[in-house]
Amino acid sequence: MDKIHRKPENVQEDLIASSLSIKNPQFKSLAQLNKDFFKHHLQPGTEYDILISKYSIHLRALVRPKRIPCTALVTVGCRNQVISLLKWTQFVFMETGTSLLFGEMVQKLDPDISKNFLAFDDVNWKLWYRLPGARKMASSKEKMVITLEKYLQLPQNQRQDAAHIVHIIEDSQRARDISTRDIAVNLAMMYWV
Repeated sequence: MDKIHRKPENVQEDLIASSLSIKNPQFKSLAQLNKDFFKHHLQPGTEYDILISKYSIHLRALVRPKRIPCTALVTVGCRNQVISLLKWTQFVFMETGTSLLFGEMVQKLDPDISKNFLAFDDVNWKLWYRLPGARKMASSKEKMVITLEKYLQLPQNQRQDAAHIVHIIEDSQRARDISTRDIAVNLAMMYWV
């Protein structure tokens, strides 16, 4: 935590600014810079336009009747189907968000990453109340983190289709010598939020 919240005192200590070739005249901490990176990524401009374009493509591909997952089907009749709108929208937005954020490689590593996320998300309230025996929640979170750790161990050129913000977050944390495991935990929390 100290590495994330400690502010550099001078230009020589500002490892993030030098490794990312950015300016940090206020000597902000990594935590503060991460907020700035997110704001910048979601501002109109090139990166935002790329994000929106990819989002639209993924969304259109998944919102087709033939792509309704069997988990969303409640009943199937001769002439009609009853689907769970909740399950269908979860599927569409999780698959779209996962592909948009991490690219296709993360789903090649773990085709169930979205399911693990949803299993975690369904019971994450237990995290906040520190309930003992929240095994399902902890197990689902751990599976996500392990997948993201494997993902981060791949060279960046094998995951170039990830959102620019993922590379920025990774590069800035590596500049502060944050472990791959901890970067994976941070990305899992970013994925969740």
